[in-house]
Amino acid sequence: MNQELEEKETIEEAEVKEEKTEEININEILVVEQVPKIYEDLEKIGTYLDKALEGIDEIECTESNKQEVKRKKAEINNTKTLLENKRKEIKAKIEEPYNIIESKYNEFVKTKLDTAIQTLSDKIDSIEDEQKSEIEEKCKNYFNEYAISKNIEFLKFENMNLKIVLGLVTSTGALTKKTQDTIREFIDRVRKDLDLIETLDFKDEILVEFKKTLACADSIALVQDRHKQLEEMKKQKEEQKEKQITDESMLNRIDKVLSAPTITVASNEPIMIETAFVIRVQDIECLKEIKEVCSKYNAQIISLVKEEGVYHD
Repeated sequence: MNQELEEKETIEEAEVKEEKTEEININEILVVEQVPKIYEDLEKIGTYLDKALEGIDEIECTESNKQEVKRKKAEINNTKTLLENKRKEIKAKIEEPYNIIESKYNEFVKTKLDTAIQTLSDKIDSIEDEQKSEIEEKCKNYFNEYAISKNIEFLKFENMNLKIVLGLVTSTGALTKKTQDTIREFIDRVRKDLDLIETLDFKDEILVEFKKTLACADSIALVQDRHKQLEEMKKQKEEQKEKQITDESMLNRIDKVLSAPTITVASNEPIMIETAFVIRVQDIECLKEIKEVCSKYNAQIISLVKEEGVYHD
């Protein structure tokens, strides 16, 4: 009987002999055992200062006691400097052991936890990346089918910039209604913009710009502004050409008048021929050209009059 009991106890002991990880209470092992006596000392210093600085607000600074007030201020500044230096000394002493503690914490605790978290994160990301790849393919197929149904061939799924997340599909792996609505709304907007462009002037140019950015209003404004500038350039060229023709015509008439008299003489003596005519010009540049022509034929301008912005000769 005793032998049977001993065998039973041996079996039970073998069953319960398992290694167990010792549990620890973090709140019990990481405790600051002593509050620094500095708190008490600071309170004493504060009480002393209350008495030492009593009546400061009531001091009146006059010409006669100015030096005394300066001395008082210097004493307070010295006291502050001493206490500030002491504070920095205490801070350095307090931080030194904490820096050691932090180094040990990072070595023995934080690094191990971070490594474990990163390992699990990598495993999770690997699975979710595969899931997101499948979700993206489903979204792309739905996008392409709907775009073709709207007769839009140039549009690509990447134009949508849809952020691929696990929430785009249901628990069964199908696209959610919200996902489908989002894709359809994007394509419907593009279709609406294309229909508008088809009604406008310069539609081919606008379409080229629209395909680059899918920004309808900007594409329209860009092309219209471009043609507006081209029209202005064309108008300026026509005005310059018209002015050139007018100036040349006037110069030809002047040249004809100046060269009209032809007299043949046997003598080499210069002959002066007097003639008079009126030339009306609108700007000073034209007047300069007239003077050049006169100089060419040794003609002389007798008088020059400006009336109401018009030169008369």
